[in-house]
Amino acid sequence: MKLNLGCGYKKLDGYVNVDSDALCAPDVLHDLEKFPWPFEDGSADEILLEHVLEHLGRDFSVFASIMKELYRVSAPDGALRILVPHPRHDWFLHDPSHVRVVTEHTIALFDQQRNTDDMLQHGRASKLGLRFGVDFEVQNVIYVPADGKKPGTISREEVRLLNNLVEEIQITARVVKPCRYTS
Repeated sequence: MKLNLGCGYKKLDGYVNVDSDALCAPDVLHDLEKFPWPFEDGSADEILLEHVLEHLGRDFSVFASIMKELYRVSAPDGALRILVPHPRHDWFLHDPSHVRVVTEHTIALFDQQRNTDDMLQHGRASKLGLRFGVDFEVQNVIYVPADGKKPGTISREEVRLLNNLVEEIQITARVVKPCRYTS
């Protein structure tokens, strides 16, 4: 099964399209901030969140529960695809429904190998993968330029320093099951 969570009016063929707005006529009507989600453990080979995750989990405990649900319903080696507006782009800044910045670094905090490596190096990064028993390994990140440049032509330093340079971050993570470590 492939899930298109928070599909809105962009329903995709071959996906189970999920949204909390009945006007969108989703395949499954469900609020992603209500738990548990109506899907079996390990049932999703792919989960797509296209401009959704930044709208969810204003309260950190809700965000953590969302990450746990993503992990629970994902199949081993499943793909988690997250597309979000870049937090330094006006699209992110001007939308009052955006409640959370999400970057590849946010998702990497749920990578148990990174958590363990950071712990061994006495690092200060949050060990969210270990804390919540989830394990997502970021495999690919694409910055989509705002000015029509080809993706991949902007340096990480430029992305870090300049506003409105990147409009979207596309993150692909692998679901590692079982977890590599226990908390």
